[in-house]
Amino acid sequence: MENGAVGEAVTKIYDIHGNMEPFHEFNERVVGIEHEQLLKIEMRIGIAGGAYKSEAVKGAIRSGDINILITDIACAKAMLDS
Repeated sequence: MENGAVGEAVTKIYDIHGNMEPFHEFNERVVGIEHEQLLKIEMRIGIAGGAYKSEAVKGAIRSGDINILITDIACAKAMLDS
């Protein structure tokens, strides 16, 4: 992705720190659930696999978008190693 983006959740883009502000202009144009509404959902499940997804998963966790993760060993190891 460009401009420091590492992933997206519910079509909202974020960086490795979970920060969505650099992508505010794009994210405001997306039709979907607002981030504040998403955070009110008790179980927010993320599914990702592969070492190349580790930064996206870290960003999703840090943003609060997910609080339950289903992943594989390659992604988990890459997250722990970085």
